[in-house]
Amino acid sequence: MQGASQSIKESWLGKQKLRDEEDSGDVSGNAAADDVIERHLCKTTDLRNGEMRNFDVEGVSVLLVKDKGEFAAIGGKCPHYGAPLANGVYSNGKVRCPWHGACFNTKTGDIEDFPGLDCVPKYQTKIVDNDVYVIAARSGLSNKRVRPYASFNEASSRAPVVVIGGGPSAHVCVETMRQEGYRGRIWMIHNERHLPYDRVQVTKKFDATYEQLRLRENTTDYDLGISVDRLHNTVEKVNVEEKFVTLRDGEKIEFSKLVIATGARPRRLNVPGSDLPGVLYMRTVDDNAKLCSAVKGKNVVIIGASFIGLESAALIAPEASSVTVICNDSKPLRRTMGEIAGDTVLKLFDSNGVKIETNASVVALNGKDAVEEVVLGDGRRIPADVVVAGIGVLPNTEFLKDSGIQMDSRGFVLVSEILETNVKDIYAIGDACAFPLTWFTDKKVNVQHYQIAQKHGRTAGSAIAGKPQKLSTAPFFWTVLFKAGFRFSGYAEKLDDFILKEYENGYNMYIFKDNRVVAVSSSGPKAQSVLFTEVFSRRIVVTKEEVKMNNANDWSHLLA
Repeated sequence: MQGASQSIKESWLGKQKLRDEEDSGDVSGNAAADDVIERHLCKTTDLRNGEMRNFDVEGVSVLLVKDKGEFAAIGGKCPHYGAPLANGVYSNGKVRCPWHGACFNTKTGDIEDFPGLDCVPKYQTKIVDNDVYVIAARSGLSNKRVRPYASFNEASSRAPVVVIGGGPSAHVCVETMRQEGYRGRIWMIHNERHLPYDRVQVTKKFDATYEQLRLRENTTDYDLGISVDRLHNTVEKVNVEEKFVTLRDGEKIEFSKLVIATGARPRRLNVPGSDLPGVLYMRTVDDNAKLCSAVKGKNVVIIGASFIGLESAALIAPEASSVTVICNDSKPLRRTMGEIAGDTVLKLFDSNGVKIETNASVVALNGKDAVEEVVLGDGRRIPADVVVAGIGVLPNTEFLKDSGIQMDSRGFVLVSEILETNVKDIYAIGDACAFPLTWFTDKKVNVQHYQIAQKHGRTAGSAIAGKPQKLSTAPFFWTVLFKAGFRFSGYAEKLDDFILKEYENGYNMYIFKDNRVVAVSSSGPKAQSVLFTEVFSRRIVVTKEEVKMNNANDWSHLLA
């Protein structure tokens, strides 16, 4: 069998990008003397055990943590979106980002849970007469630290690891392989023209460009030390016995191991008029460009009150003439984040001039040369120059039919705790798989969150590199609508057993299964979702009775 033709191949075969301990900010004898700085931070008694505090060191944020009388210093901002880690949750040598729950080890600075790609720098500390000092290489003062990559061994004769897909799970998977020492060839095959980028921002950033959303600042950053061959193509068939994939043009590519990271695609509308010009879907950065160029001064109807639909509505509301959201339930987000979230969203959207039609259905789209109106089930007609459909997604797994790779009735690939399928050496990660989520449920579940996708990439990449670790995580997702944040931690099949605790400008909804908290839906400055992500990760049981009795809504004692 032959490799991919040069006409469809972008070869990323750079030299290894070498990084040493200086990149962590830890001097350890490696930095030049004139590069080393020493700064006084505070007295040893200024911090209590378990307390974190941020310090400015030459314009860079440094987080100091005191635990059991010992001090540790790491970068003070989350590399994901720059959240101040001092406002996060600390427990047992780990700090979680206050915005999205990413977890960093305070002894090493390593990222241990997602979202995000990079670690934070680790700095040395020393105590002199009850004074705490930080010691660092000036060149190592930074808000992020990229783990070093193993170099590609050009003498390797093994068939490549083939990764199908180019989303967050695929990206983290290939980086993890190199970071964990894998030196063989890696091929990434996906049908989008861009290198991996931050899909979360597609529905959050108006007029987003690929250059703004790319996960690595430039192609070289992504390439050097990773040595990935990228194929812009589509896989149409997998032969598990002979270990090769067949591309759209008939070409066959061998693999030693295969990673299915094909994600999901928007479910298409299926009513009369669905194929009219002006009907759009949101998945890619190119979709963002189409929408943002079409809505200025126009009447826009969003079909679906999912995260995609609501975020799209909030994104375009300042630019459009009118925005109407069609919700087929009594309240938006009711099934995913609870009725309180739905009530909050209804008020929030109304105050921002966006109409949400609840308990509504769409039966047709009308128009001559393009869409002009949306027809509802009750006969009402809503003017629409642009329609955005956000009615769910379908897994991109049809090409696996008859391959021998097991899938559930919905088309999600079934995997083990290391993300391996029923076929040895074949893995599935991200939105396209159903995986074990122990402690929360005994079923295999599909969770389509950015954090989960990246965690899958880390788990599968480590296994392929010969360092398997069972998946252990607590799902966390978030959305921001008109500057109001909503967060959800954990996993619950039903939201009918809960205790709601409201306060000014926010709430915490504690969701139970078998009398213990399995999820927390929250909004506002006193939100507890991030803290409970750590509680769930440590498998700490919190009972319904404990929630009833905790009127102060303070759970810090759980992590002391």
